[in-house]
Amino acid sequence: MKKLSEQLKQYLIRYAKKSFKHNLKRKNRTCSENIFNGKKKGKPHTLLAPINMDLENNYEETVCFFNKLRRLSPLKQRFIIDFKPIKTISPSAALIFTAEIDRIRHLFFKNKRMSVMDFHKWDETIKLQLRDMGMFNLLEIKNLPPNFNKIPSNFPEKFLKFQSGDQAIGEDANKLNILISALTTLPKQSNLQIGLTEAMTNSINHAYPDEYMEKKDFSKKMWYMSASVNTATNILTVMFYDEGIGIPESLPKTWPEAIKSAFWIINKGDIIKAATQVSRTSTNEKTRGKGLKDIKNYIDAVGEENSYLEIYSLKGYYRYQILKEKTSENRNPIEGTLIQWKVPI
Repeated sequence: MKKLSEQLKQYLIRYAKKSFKHNLKRKNRTCSENIFNGKKKGKPHTLLAPINMDLENNYEETVCFFNKLRRLSPLKQRFIIDFKPIKTISPSAALIFTAEIDRIRHLFFKNKRMSVMDFHKWDETIKLQLRDMGMFNLLEIKNLPPNFNKIPSNFPEKFLKFQSGDQAIGEDANKLNILISALTTLPKQSNLQIGLTEAMTNSINHAYPDEYMEKKDFSKKMWYMSASVNTATNILTVMFYDEGIGIPESLPKTWPEAIKSAFWIINKGDIIKAATQVSRTSTNEKTRGKGLKDIKNYIDAVGEENSYLEIYSLKGYYRYQILKEKTSENRNPIEGTLIQWKVPI
């Protein structure tokens, strides 16, 4: 091999350093601060929805859109959310999308009902999917076309209506179980109810501290949940979402001993993993349950290798299968916490 000259060595070193800095800058790049597209004089601002609204297949663009939507809270100006670009939407992304619009509705519209614009220009599939998910009902949209609710849809994935609340009540989790059971045989129903109730309890007790509520101007400690059954893949998906402070922020405050003992923590996903390993008894709270362990125990109870739990919270991502765990840290944060169980039926 030909020996490198000293000049070439120095060049390669400079090139390597430059490439490293560029990649580091790219890795840490966040969503654009520009919330809206251009505004014509006298027209409201318009926020464009992404073509593919999906955390799994289009995470960065989807989350950036949600973050821009979240920053609409303090803006005292007219705006429009443009649904027309959407061509695909996943159930979990639709749940978060609906939660964010519901928050805006309570903050700005109060008792007024919201309207849809250019509905005839929306993708037909997206219209029916959002209808089946219950988005229009939850948001109390007032100007839908006549007989829109009677249009048949034959999607392989059947969606349950979104549910929301601001308390941790086991009956709410049981209600979702009953709705799922009407579509399919629900594996380990009691274990799922425990996991959902625990998600509610954690949301109410830890996700919305007082200083966060004041800063974010939330009116209630809301949670949202839903489920879908895919008859093509025979997969049940159960989703739970809150708009709170996020597990990577709440865990060090509520379970400091978990962080101190977890020397292996290297990213935000590892903090979520730690949250699923610590018992709530370590907080000296007189409440039921084992803490976030309960949301993971449902996968163990089902006992199928292709069952898994996913948690997105801030920049953290955690995935749990039987005897398999994965953690990572995303470039841009999802505001709040999304918990998702997927099991075969």
